[in-house]
Amino acid sequence: MFHALTSARRALADRGLIFNIHPAPDRSVIYCDAPEGRKVVGLLRGSRARYRNAEARVERALRRGLFTLRHTAVIPYMHYASSLRTLRAYVKADWVGAWVDGATERRIREILGSKAVGPLVIKEWVRVSLLMKT
Repeated sequence: MFHALTSARRALADRGLIFNIHPAPDRSVIYCDAPEGRKVVGLLRGSRARYRNAEARVERALRRGLFTLRHTAVIPYMHYASSLRTLRAYVKADWVGAWVDGATERRIREILGSKAVGPLVIKEWVRVSLLMKT
């Protein structure tokens, strides 16, 4: 990411702005839509080290004076799946080193039935930062 920020800086005009968006290190929560409403069924498991590293690389670019931070916010980003099978395939394909654990899968089946077909949501926290070239 640090390399990407230095490359982006070369392409920007003086005082040019960029948005940096990356997952925050907070745990991603898995929800299941039950008849009585949305319920937490577990956390997405796996290492969050690469997300902490992304934050450290942005901080490094700021310390080196490549950019100044104009604004930052952590916002929720929702991923939707129509079944446990779809959710597992999505996590395997798009999330490095992450998985849905057995206890979470059991809770999903308790709510949705043995085929586990029904609305599932992963709520991920994303940091959005507005950076200005210095």
